[in-house]
Amino acid sequence: MNHQSAGQYLYTLYAILFAFVLEPLTFITLLHYLKPEPLLTGNVFMKWFFATIAIASVILIEYLYRILLGKYHTIVSLLEKLSKYFRLTIVRFAGLSFSLNLLAVGYLLLQDNRLTYLFVLILLYAALRWPTSSAICKDLKLSRNECEAFQNWK
Repeated sequence: MNHQSAGQYLYTLYAILFAFVLEPLTFITLLHYLKPEPLLTGNVFMKWFFATIAIASVILIEYLYRILLGKYHTIVSLLEKLSKYFRLTIVRFAGLSFSLNLLAVGYLLLQDNRLTYLFVLILLYAALRWPTSSAICKDLKLSRNECEAFQNWK
């Protein structure tokens, strides 16, 4: 993607990431508001299934994110690093969105509030991993000059 400034880069990235985060948040909020009857009751295995798959997917996503991010340190061009980071961050948040949607579906089926608590924890984790300009510099291990060039990019 061609961006004219750091602000446009972040604005575009944030718009995409907000969509990934707001969709499952809207879904689970709607489920809590409507309070449909649970489709599966008394199934302890399914509660653990949804929780385990959601947590495992977050761990796998973060593991793959770190591995791929490590490969970007050898790239010389700042614009190429930012372009790859842009795509990788979208994939990361798509995976987090998958985990959140899985927990929302689990809540739909089981009406277990513990799945909602886990949903909130993963949502908070996503908020902590939100790509600010300083987080981008840290993640990409940009030099001071590269970081200043990114932040002053106009």
